[in-house]
Amino acid sequence: MYKIKKCLRVVVFCSMPIWFIDSSIADVDSSVKSIVLGDYATALAEFSNLAEEGVPRAQYWLGLMHEFGEGVPQDYSKAKEWYERAAEQGQVGAQLQLAEIYLFGRGTERDYVSAYKWYDIAARRGVRFAAWKRNRIATRGMNRAEINRAKRLARNWRPDLPYAEYEDAYAHARELVNERSSFQSLINFFRGD
Repeated sequence: MYKIKKCLRVVVFCSMPIWFIDSSIADVDSSVKSIVLGDYATALAEFSNLAEEGVPRAQYWLGLMHEFGEGVPQDYSKAKEWYERAAEQGQVGAQLQLAEIYLFGRGTERDYVSAYKWYDIAARRGVRFAAWKRNRIATRGMNRAEINRAKRLARNWRPDLPYAEYEDAYAHARELVNERSSFQSLINFFRGD
């Protein structure tokens, strides 16, 4: 019964009308449907094309595919690259994932200053979880000079906005955090976990 409910949620999510939104978002949603259907090759090709065009949401999803090893070999370095490109454009989900990569040193050196910076940017955009994580790493692994440097980096950061991902940040951030959870849920569902 639980798997049926999960499947219905996936169907509802993927059946949302997309004719009223930007075509790049519709293309990303189409690629997400490919993941749901297990067609990773199509999703990878579509995400790659959109990501190269600079669509932050596609870059974020491509980062997720590399981080979780879905449809591609697991590669934290590539995931980090895609997250960085999307995060610099203001994509909140990518900012959160990038902070996690720096926090745990996945595909890079562990860097609390960078992790703090990205959590702080997301927190200032209304993501409470990011504020909690930012405060937690500040009290557990950073000195005052590192915290000040991270705050300065976050304060001076400005998004590159060709796709206007920065608008309605709180709603968008919640959607992206849910997408990440949904992505992992989908993976678990199809694996039978």
